[in-house]
Amino acid sequence: MLPDPGMFGTYRILLALLVAAYHLVQGNYAGPPAVFAFFVLSGFLMTLLINGTYADGRSGLARFLLNRVLRIYPAYYVAFALGLVLLWAVPDGLLRFSGALRWPETASSRIAQFTIIGQDFGPRLVVTAWSLSYELIFYAAIGFIGRNRMLCFIWFLLSAQIVFGLYAMAPKLLAVSGSVPIASLAFAAGAMIHHFGHRASWIRPREGLVAAGLLLLFCGFCEQATSFAWSKQYAAVIATLIAAVATAGLRHLRPGPVRIGGMDLASLDRRLGDLSYPFYLLHHLVAALVSLPTGLPRGWIMFAIATPLSLAASWGVVRYVEAPVERLRAALRPRASTPPAPGSAPWRLAQVQNPT
Repeated sequence: MLPDPGMFGTYRILLALLVAAYHLVQGNYAGPPAVFAFFVLSGFLMTLLINGTYADGRSGLARFLLNRVLRIYPAYYVAFALGLVLLWAVPDGLLRFSGALRWPETASSRIAQFTIIGQDFGPRLVVTAWSLSYELIFYAAIGFIGRNRMLCFIWFLLSAQIVFGLYAMAPKLLAVSGSVPIASLAFAAGAMIHHFGHRASWIRPREGLVAAGLLLLFCGFCEQATSFAWSKQYAAVIATLIAAVATAGLRHLRPGPVRIGGMDLASLDRRLGDLSYPFYLLHHLVAALVSLPTGLPRGWIMFAIATPLSLAASWGVVRYVEAPVERLRAALRPRASTPPAPGSAPWRLAQVQNPT
């Protein structure tokens, strides 16, 4: 079994809902800052894992990387297969709903549809796959350097210098949702939380909850501020900084005795977190399906209809795809977890919630 640092499931599903709102409601900018908040959380959790569960040298590194593959690819291929079926059956209907939902024209982009690595913002069947490409690249980076706190510190400093240097000299190079330097800063910030979070002892659950609330409000503000030039240039970095405080505080959060619908808070939070990744992948395609017979355009009505349907489809993916794969992933983990590195969050034996 794996240590479960804090309660991140509800936080993750809320971020996924912001991404869905960005895709399904025209004229808002709430999604890209939420993606960079995901990156901060991923950086923290992956560094936690490589220093704990997979801390045993090269063997641990190999098992860590294989476990990441088993985490990312099965659900992605479900969404990709759905996209292929829709592309074959109703290509014009997909294109009417979203110009991105079409088969790429170049060989490299077609290969990237299968490998994930190298996907960009061109034609694609899973619109969020570009972020998975970033995730896989930085998972590998954390696997190799995440055990060394000084290397993580250098990584963070270099990322910050590049980001703020580009802001000062060439801000147009930092398109928010496609910025590799800002993604690097976000993952490095997550790694720093693991290695140095104990030095910010003032960031406790209350501060984490406040920061998470501010992050949601900020993403909502970006929704109303798309015409402001600064929102596209600075939203990702601001979201990264707020998300770092949220992650540092929420890692200490532990469930109380409250039960909702007969379910304790820890179980509810974990189940919501389980839904976040398939929901992140499926919501756009489910909305396209809704639009085919109804003709509904993107908007809040579409969001209200597609969201529960996407959650239901996500439950099916968790139940029938991810649960069987989880048995394979469990075989890659040691029977007992390695004690956490100094300064990391308190651990308790439970199933870890893996991020998107």
